[in-house]
Amino acid sequence: MLRYILLSYSIIISTVSYGHMKESHMIDSLFSDWQQPNTPGCALGIISDGELIYAQGYGLANMEYDIPNSPQSVFRIGSTSKQFTATCIVRLVQQGELNLTKA
Repeated sequence: MLRYILLSYSIIISTVSYGHMKESHMIDSLFSDWQQPNTPGCALGIISDGELIYAQGYGLANMEYDIPNSPQSVFRIGSTSKQFTATCIVRLVQQGELNLTKA
């Protein structure tokens, strides 16, 4: 469930015009639910024109040991990246940039 929520926030973040988001507290307010005690969270990085313009951790990385997330948190995402790769492939095929038939 948390993965899907994070994906939703990733989509929201990627579609927002950063020219209108002048204060970092506006970004932080999107993740306020993850700033509660004993709450699992995420780490967020926003890149614009190849530069990291914002990095923040929210909630806990490890609830058992009360370790908070930070921009340096490491996540073992393993198989969770496969659906994103598949989606990119489908989009490239739809745009005519990739052909899946044998040559």
